[in-house]
Amino acid sequence: MKSRNYLNCFESDWRSRYPQEDMLPSIAAVMLARSSVAVSRNLTEALEKSFDLHISQYDVLATLFRLNRPQGVPLHELSTQMAVTPASMTNRVDNLAQKGYVERVACPNDRRSWHVTMTPQGEQFFQKVQAEHRNNEAEQFRGLTDAEKRQLVNLLLKLLEPIE
Repeated sequence: MKSRNYLNCFESDWRSRYPQEDMLPSIAAVMLARSSVAVSRNLTEALEKSFDLHISQYDVLATLFRLNRPQGVPLHELSTQMAVTPASMTNRVDNLAQKGYVERVACPNDRRSWHVTMTPQGEQFFQKVQAEHRNNEAEQFRGLTDAEKRQLVNLLLKLLEPIE
């Protein structure tokens, strides 16, 4: 069902059950969730089709690239940066290491800790993936002007700040 039709049905159904209630927060939450799922699904499908890479794995590579630390990034810091559990991060890093895109390096100051670095193969791969991924991201927001994209970012920040 297309989003506008879904929204109309959703609102109509709930208003028939709760005519006096303010349904706008529910409507906003549902549309935000549907948007997030659709964008994530589209980006994931494109990455998997073109590069056999899940978006969660792409996010690890992008975070390592963005932080740009030749000595690597502690595994726990990657987890924090990406807001995922340490177990999830370990799984993502393991999968990327099997593909040869990252490696674990023992922390010189703490033998119990590991740093994650991108391999030269991972760097080359990421550069190739990044170019296509940025185009795919732009495609997801083609219906918005630059000003509307900035407004969307600002509204999402305003939504997140008091609840994070």
